[in-house]
Amino acid sequence: MVDRVTGTHNPWNKGWKSVPKDLIVLYGKEHPTDQDRIDGEGDHVGTKEQAVQRFYTLFNWSAGLWPSLPKPAVPQQPEDATLRQKVTWYDSALLKAKREYGISLPPGYLMDANKDQRYPVLYLMHGYGMAPAGFSATSLITDAFVTDSDVKLRPMIMVFADGRCCFFNRVTGARDCRETDEAGVELSSKPELERECNSGNFYVNRHGYTAADAAPYGDAFFELMDTIDQNYRTLPEAEVEAR
Repeated sequence: MVDRVTGTHNPWNKGWKSVPKDLIVLYGKEHPTDQDRIDGEGDHVGTKEQAVQRFYTLFNWSAGLWPSLPKPAVPQQPEDATLRQKVTWYDSALLKAKREYGISLPPGYLMDANKDQRYPVLYLMHGYGMAPAGFSATSLITDAFVTDSDVKLRPMIMVFADGRCCFFNRVTGARDCRETDEAGVELSSKPELERECNSGNFYVNRHGYTAADAAPYGDAFFELMDTIDQNYRTLPEAEVEAR
């Protein structure tokens, strides 16, 4: 992924045709020193530029996933991002709470010409301590790539799952799995609410010291997938697998 001419990071190449469906990209140093951590960003050991490069790599890998699918029309001037991107929530039956997520519809999704077009979905899971709202900014990168005729990134629905822990109401015992309420008030500012864990759940089910002390975070992710399929024009699973 290094340009042979300039020596810069350039994942936009044809080599992805030989890359398997599942892959992992390693970065940083395997055995960082304390100074490496100081110079970098905590245990991540990497610069902001390297973080951006990882997103470029991810999106190029995504661009090669569905070579046989037709590409919907894309406007030269994409629809207003505020009409296509939002942070919202769904009712989680498993968590018994409102669960937050972010979504970004691709340029052209709202066009009349694409009203019958269905789109693959890319689920992005943010890092420890982050939230969907902060991760949604990556859609600005994909908007630019989708409308770039040289890059040829296929339009996709991007969903930003929430990996934060839910809030627990000390008074009522109820959960709320959002960052803000309907009035826009941050739930972390409410004294009666306490998080069930520190900064994140890593998208797995939580188990406490007793059988009653648990939260099916991992299972709730599949509820999110069902919610997206029910409310947006997603590709059927069989077509995605056939790609």
